Amino acid sequence: MAFFDDDHSRRFGGLRTGRRKEMMLSVNTRLVDRKKVDSYRVAIYVMVPLLFVAILFMSWLGIRAVGQNLFSSNNYFTITRIMINDGAFLSKERVLEYLQISEGMNIFSFDIQKIRADFMARASHVKGMEISRHLPGTLQIEISERTPIAVMSGKDYLVADKDGYLFSQRMKTELLPTIRGCSAEMLKPGKRLDSLAMASLRLLRVCEDSAVGLRISSVDVSPREYVLICLPENKKVKFSWEKMVEDTEQSQKNLKHRVNELMNVLADEQGRLKKEIDMTLDGKTFAR
Repeated sequence: MAFFDDDHSRRFGGLRTGRRKEMMLSVNTRLVDRKKVDSYRVAIYVMVPLLFVAILFMSWLGIRAVGQNLFSSNNYFTITRIMINDGAFLSKERVLEYLQISEGMNIFSFDIQKIRADFMARASHVKGMEISRHLPGTLQIEISERTPIAVMSGKDYLVADKDGYLFSQRMKTELLPTIRGCSAEMLKPGKRLDSLAMASLRLLRVCEDSAVGLRISSVDVSPREYVLICLPENKKVKFSWEKMVEDTEQSQKNLKHRVNELMNVLADEQGRLKKEIDMTLDGKTFAR
C-alpha cells in the first residue's frame, strides 16, 4: 500500500512539475513577445520623427537649390539701379560703402534684414532704415537720420536727439545748447539718456517752441535735485518742476506751467536785471 502511494505521488508530482514548466515556458514566451513588440514600438517612435526631419531637410535643400537657380543665381535679377534718399550727413556713396552693395550684384544675393541690422548697429545717428526690392533690378533705400537738439559736455562731438539717443556729429552743432553733468558711463554713442538728463531734453523742447522762444545756453544736471539753466548774458536759473524725472502727461503739464512762470519773470523789468533766479520751490520764485 505504501508502495502504491509512493508511486502514485511520484507520477502526479511529475505531472504537476511538467505543468509548471510548461506554464513557465508559456509565460517566458509571452514576455519575450511583449519585449519584441515594445522594441518595435520604440523603433517606430524614433524612426518616424527622424524620417520626417530628413524629408523636411531634403525638401529644404531642394527648395533652396531651386531658389538659387530662379533668383539668386539668375542674371535677370541683377541690380541696375539703387535709389537712396540722401540725408543731411549721409551721402549715397557712404551708405553703399556701409552696406557693401553695388550695381551689378544679384538683388537676392544678400539678406535685407541682416544688412539693415548691421548698418543700424554701426550708425547710431540713423533713426530708421527701410530697404525694398523692386524687381527685376531696382533697390530702394530710405533712411531717416536723428536730429540733434543738444550737445553733450564731456565727450567730443557727442549730441542727443529729442528722444534722448546719443550719437556723434561734428557739423552744425555750434548753436545747440549744452547738457552738462552727466556721468562718463552714460556718454557713449548708441546709449539713451535717462533721469534728469532726459528731463533736460524735455525742458529744451518746450523752450525752443515758437510760442515760448526761450534760448538756453546750457543745462547742468549735476545738482540732482534740480537743473541749473544758463541763459544768454550768463543769467542762471535754478529750475525744477513736480514729477520732473517722469515722462508723463502730468509732468509735461507741470513743466510748461513753470516755463510760463519763468517767462513772466524774465519779461518783468526787474527780473531782466537779475543774474540769478531760484525756481526750485513749486509756485515760488526768488530773484537777486
